[in-house]
Amino acid sequence: MRFRLPRLAAAAFAAIFLTVAAAFAQTGAVLSPPSTLTLPAVTTAYTANQLIANNATAASVVVPSIPFPPVPGGTVTPRLRLDTNDAASPGWGGVTIQIDLWSAAPTFNNGDRAAWSIKTGSNNHIATFTCVMSTAQSDGAWSECAPNYGTFVAIPSPLTVYWTLEAITASGTVTASKTFTLTPESLN
Repeated sequence: MRFRLPRLAAAAFAAIFLTVAAAFAQTGAVLSPPSTLTLPAVTTAYTANQLIANNATAASVVVPSIPFPPVPGGTVTPRLRLDTNDAASPGWGGVTIQIDLWSAAPTFNNGDRAAWSIKTGSNNHIATFTCVMSTAQSDGAWSECAPNYGTFVAIPSPLTVYWTLEAITASGTVTASKTFTLTPESLN
């Protein structure tokens, strides 16, 4: 049995979609300032479902953030760009990484390279994006990440958005103290 939207809901969805598409065609993506996460000085590979963070001690994990500027009505974010300067092979090549966005920084039960486990702040979750990293290049790897639900995420503004990373699939051996840089593509 197929599910069908009522005509009014379908028409409303189509109007919203066309409005967003028109805005994108006219203005293109607006890139928010990038935000960086520096990994610890460890080369051990990540296994599936591990936190990717700046510190192996849970109490010392600092969750990076991105300020979304004040824009009437907020922003629409259809895609995030995730880059790493880690050129180790296989390293991050082909690895699936999950990005979670938060309205306030969560705390964790564990630190870097330990099981992903939120201690406090789960009620501040905004959205989840999935990234599949490119093959390792001579200067790193990248991904264009899509939201897990829908085609875009609406973010009210002004808002400082916090972001966390989880290795969904295992990585290869990585280089110590490298960085991940997150850049949201937003429509104002």
